[in-house]
Amino acid sequence: MKKTLAGIVFALAPVLVLQGIAADIRLTGKTNKSPLSHQPGEEMVFTFTLDTGKDKPGNWKLHYLRRGDDNKTLKGTAPADRPFVFRTSLDRPGFVNVEVVLKDENGKDVHNEKLRPGGTKLKRRIIFSAGAAVRPETLADCGEPAGFDAFWARQKARLAAVPFAGKVEKKLVKETKNCHVYAVSIPAPGPRPATGYLTIPKNAKERSLPVHLIFFGYGITPQRPPAEGPKNCIAFHVNAHGQKLEQPPEYYKEFFKSIGGRGYGMPTVTSRIRIRRRVSSTAWRCGVCGRRNM
Repeated sequence: MKKTLAGIVFALAPVLVLQGIAADIRLTGKTNKSPLSHQPGEEMVFTFTLDTGKDKPGNWKLHYLRRGDDNKTLKGTAPADRPFVFRTSLDRPGFVNVEVVLKDENGKDVHNEKLRPGGTKLKRRIIFSAGAAVRPETLADCGEPAGFDAFWARQKARLAAVPFAGKVEKKLVKETKNCHVYAVSIPAPGPRPATGYLTIPKNAKERSLPVHLIFFGYGITPQRPPAEGPKNCIAFHVNAHGQKLEQPPEYYKEFFKSIGGRGYGMPTVTSRIRIRRRVSSTAWRCGVCGRRNM
């Protein structure tokens, strides 16, 4: 039985301007079997399909990139007007990632355009990132690194040195059907505070609800307040860089420029490389290691 892959799909039901015509477009992917059930050397079959509704895609192409824990990469293109079938395998336990991006006849990304609350427009690429694995249940971690306890003792000491009492800022910015939404700033080690949006259900009694923390690991876009919040918990959405909230567009342009345009909340490119070498790079891209947001 065919199984639909859990992937990163940025084209579930967007509106795309295609030669002046609004068109519904969808990029989907699936495998010929459960993506977590492969054996070493067994063929993995991925099928990607572009649906542009009533409109023809023209000379668009699907650009694909295959990565794997065998350190092999393969890239190429395929016509977008028919299903694209990609076959590969892995000779050891680990992950394979196949990322497919829709591009036009000039090799430029095709974007969908979504209207956000407030009238701003959000453009995103049409992309599907799919994954499959060989015996993932047999994979082992790399063990506790040397100096693990000492490292975290230093971080706790840094945090303890930051004045906290009376320094937290919380401002009501929105009221929804279920919640009150607050812009929050919390003192933190480093050059900027931790900032984000906090949702608290209406009529919640003191100490009656759990707290759900959502950390955005990367992103260079302004954080916006959530449209709604859960009824059964307090939720705190923390952005990656400590950006100020509720600011005009000029602030965010200068802010992201000042941090070098880095999407990840890490100080240097080198540090990102070191971290990613410690984790299966393909498992990272498949979403095994955490949530990919913003």
